[in-house]
Amino acid sequence: MDRYRTDIDGLRAFAVIPVVLFHAGYSVFSGGFVGVDIFFVISGFLITSIIQREISRNEFSLIRFYERRIRRIYPAALAVAVITIAAAALIVPDGQFKKVGQALIFMNLYSTNILFFHQAGYFSTDSTLNPFLHTWSLSVEEQFYLFFPLFLLLVTRLFKDKVLECLWAATIFSFALCVYVTFTWPDSAFYLIPFRAWELALGALLAIGGTSLKLQRRSAEWLSALGLSFILISIFLFTESTVFPGFAALLPCLGAAFLIQAGSVADNRFNIFMGNPALRYFGLISYSLYLWHWPVFVLARFLFPAGLDIGGQIMQVAIACVLAHLSWRFIEAPFRNKTIFGERRPLFIFFGATTAVTFVIGGIIVFGNGLKMRMPATSLQYEQAAFDNNPDRKTCHGDDGKNMQPEQFCIYGDKGAEPTFALWGDSHGAEITPAIGSLLQRSNQSIKMFTYSQCPPALGFSTSTRHGCVAHNDEVLAYLRQHKEIGTVFLIAHYRVYETDDYHEDFENGFARAITELQAADKKVLVIYPIPGARYSIPLMASALAMRGASIDALTIPLQHYAEINARAIKMLDAQSNVGRLHPEKVLCEKDNCRVAVNDKLLYFDSNHLNMFGANYVAGLLHADIFPVGAAPKVGSAQPHFATLSGSIAP
Repeated sequence: MDRYRTDIDGLRAFAVIPVVLFHAGYSVFSGGFVGVDIFFVISGFLITSIIQREISRNEFSLIRFYERRIRRIYPAALAVAVITIAAAALIVPDGQFKKVGQALIFMNLYSTNILFFHQAGYFSTDSTLNPFLHTWSLSVEEQFYLFFPLFLLLVTRLFKDKVLECLWAATIFSFALCVYVTFTWPDSAFYLIPFRAWELALGALLAIGGTSLKLQRRSAEWLSALGLSFILISIFLFTESTVFPGFAALLPCLGAAFLIQAGSVADNRFNIFMGNPALRYFGLISYSLYLWHWPVFVLARFLFPAGLDIGGQIMQVAIACVLAHLSWRFIEAPFRNKTIFGERRPLFIFFGATTAVTFVIGGIIVFGNGLKMRMPATSLQYEQAAFDNNPDRKTCHGDDGKNMQPEQFCIYGDKGAEPTFALWGDSHGAEITPAIGSLLQRSNQSIKMFTYSQCPPALGFSTSTRHGCVAHNDEVLAYLRQHKEIGTVFLIAHYRVYETDDYHEDFENGFARAITELQAADKKVLVIYPIPGARYSIPLMASALAMRGASIDALTIPLQHYAEINARAIKMLDAQSNVGRLHPEKVLCEKDNCRVAVNDKLLYFDSNHLNMFGANYVAGLLHADIFPVGAAPKVGSAQPHFATLSGSIAP
């Protein structure tokens, strides 16, 4: 690659703009996260082109290679890290600030992908509140470039004429692993280098083998159009529920590869579009924009936990763009052009010294427990709500990797009484069950809990992250059929996460089947409607508001928002026949909003799970609907009368 490729600047723009707009909350860019995959292919192509050219001229030097990497990656990342830590110290509560400190340490080790893999998934609430989450992709890149130059050197020396074949073999192997692991351990496939290496290697294949592919102008233009269409399809049609990376990642990666290969044809008229000044500008600032956008967006969430309106969304994007321009102009360019630290020795000293300092800063934050001394008493009080969950979760609540038989699940209420009630659901049932058990204990009765994270009571249904769900639900149903003394079964789920375009038909059919099977077994079925949920962790955001003396009233959940995000679930539940219905939202919401606290005591331990205080509060207010006065059920007696707040629905 001897000429400067302005079309690749344009391709960078097609990578960074969708990522930024997706993270900003523009739902039309539902697959904007594929911009990272496009970056991987571009990086693999550009870096391998340089390495291969220098190897062929016998000029390659590992020291010079890593010097270039430091100049390219480190200075802007350092500036973002330092300013982000300073800002976060003012507005981020101690528990989350400790996680930010951990990420800072792992940034210095270029291994934040490993940290976030162990902590949570990319789309989880906890992850979306870490301002360094996006650095996982930089870690993947740097891990790749730790071994890839050595791989090329070794293969060139041992198999001089087989470099391309060896690279093809490595790429196919990594892709095959990625596809397999995406369906078995999706978080591993998303974050870890063995399953992402093929994307960078695809770009490397273009750098080494692409020069032998001679395209005519017309063919190149058709290939460019096809590549761009692949990218646009990915950006606008993929969603958070798309099984990814796996086969799906092939679409944006091939799109980027096609555009890179076709762009090598100098008279390709598509290059005029890809290299236009507007796209080129965003391509030039793409690295800085990628670095800055996520911390800006995350810190905005702490300042405005209720969310931003359209004007606010535009403003945060504009702020990220301004910071990116300044970073590119005054940090990126001078370091790359050797205007700053032109000699290698002072650059390496600067790199080593600042790495050590930021490492120490991260350590102080972590071992200082997030610098708790910053926190007012009210903030610390709100944070405690995050730990007010079912104390039996570790032993009595199911999850993948925890093979629990139905007999092992806990009983609540009168432990000496044989359960006549059961609750079957996902993690949304883990706190409400002991709350119902407390009510049952008054009449010497008990309830058995069957809960499993991300596994709703829907027969034959599972998500890509919960492979044990189908077997678990089959076992629960068999247990309930066998134990005829259990006459009433509550069903609950975090419904909306299963009501996606990819899952909702299977989920709804499986849920309806579960009800039918229970009714056929002579069970009374009581469905619990969706629990109102917030955008982010309520204890965390309440603590952040208290840090600056603001009211937690900003955290109330708009009833309209509840109705919109749960519309499919509510319609599905309303369609079920001969079931009892409990409506948590009718005791949590009034007029236009749903409360998140009672007497300044929080009801949730995260964004959508009631804590024990909240579960007891809701169950207490619904007590009359479950057990009308004088009608509490006895073992072997007729079943209780069920009602909603608006009246009886007894069949």
